[in-house]
Amino acid sequence: MATNFPTSLDNSTSLPYPSSGNFTNAPSLAGLNDNQNDALIATQTKLGIGASTPTSGKFLTGTGTGTSAWANTVPAGTVVGTSDSQTLTNKTLTSPTISSPVITNATISTDLITGYTTSNTGTVYGIPITTGVINTAGTINGASLVANSITNASILTGNLYASKFYNPYKFQIYRAAAYTTVATTYTRMPFDTRLFDTSTNTDITTNVGRFTAPVAGYYQFNAAINLNTGVVSRAFFSFFKNNIEYSRVVDGSSATTTIFVIAGSTMMQLAAGDYVEVFYYTASAVAIAVSTTTSQMTSFSGYLVSAT
Repeated sequence: MATNFPTSLDNSTSLPYPSSGNFTNAPSLAGLNDNQNDALIATQTKLGIGASTPTSGKFLTGTGTGTSAWANTVPAGTVVGTSDSQTLTNKTLTSPTISSPVITNATISTDLITGYTTSNTGTVYGIPITTGVINTAGTINGASLVANSITNASILTGNLYASKFYNPYKFQIYRAAAYTTVATTYTRMPFDTRLFDTSTNTDITTNVGRFTAPVAGYYQFNAAINLNTGVVSRAFFSFFKNNIEYSRVVDGSSATTTIFVIAGSTMMQLAAGDYVEVFYYTASAVAIAVSTTTSQMTSFSGYLVSAT
């Protein structure tokens, strides 16, 4: 009979307890001592040799072949296992590989994100990126942004979309209903129909024919008045800013044809809320040539050139 250790634990068969009913040769005293000695030697071999003694807060660890020591400090918290679910706190991971991670409320301390190659896709601050690396703050090098990943709604007021490259302010209105001028009176032309007004800044119901500037900037305006008359000795119109004449357009010759046309343009610097209208004058009462479905004969148009 021999010791079972270290293959398995010894038991009362390999190391029997002496009793009054046992004969000294079953097992023999020498055989029992041999088993006990074998067990002690196997235990010492398993633990290894070394001069250190158990110390509070230390692990017994192998230090070489056949040697061990109470050397490594036991961590203050729970020892990390391999299969149980645990929470890591105040741990520093060096060059880790994380498989299928879910990172919630993470703080990334640098602007360097690597690993975004042609085989890796993702979203950074809501912008889908199919290729490329973000390697400095605010710079995307070699990145391919998918279609419609940057939308008008995502760009704040006052930047490129609202005030510089994209121009949302342009209009053309005209006179569609029959209308006759009032002699020798400077009168606002009541343009009554919109051909287009991309931001609805013209008034064709209350202050008929008025354009109000939505933002401060430089605006280009154009106007044409067609007089349906035989002879008129004097006729002109002016662009008015805030009910004050700003720029006058004059035709200095008498008209002897059926249609007498006055057309002109001007540029104005406007503050938000300033308004522009077209006022006209004729020396006699004449009919305005109104627009048809195919031609805007008496019209007023304009657009924002540049915001200030």
